Amino acid sequence: TDYIFRRYEHTALLATYITFKRRAVIRELGKVFGLPKTEIDKLSSGYFDPKSLDEMEKLVFRYSSLIAGFPNYLSVHSGGIAILQEPIHQYAGTFLPPK
Repeated sequence: TDYIFRRYEHTALLATYITFKRRAVIRELGKVFGLPKTEIDKLSSGYFDPKSLDEMEKLVFRYSSLIAGFPNYLSVHSGGIAILQEPIHQYAGTFLPPK
């Protein structure tokens, strides 16, 4: 990677979007709504009686269906490097992480 960045003037690492999966959304929303860990574990496992859910737990499921599939965070692709003829910002949006 170091060689490629030294050899070619216009290079950039490619990013990947890590999206929310069903269980991750339920865990994050459970924390936001202040549910105890035991309830969050119960909801994310999927083994519960839907009739026994209280209002907060129902809200977690209502919002989780809306958020599932949204981007959670960016990551650097393990093998993605763009080598271009012109500066990268002429081709795509750029983001310079703090590291």
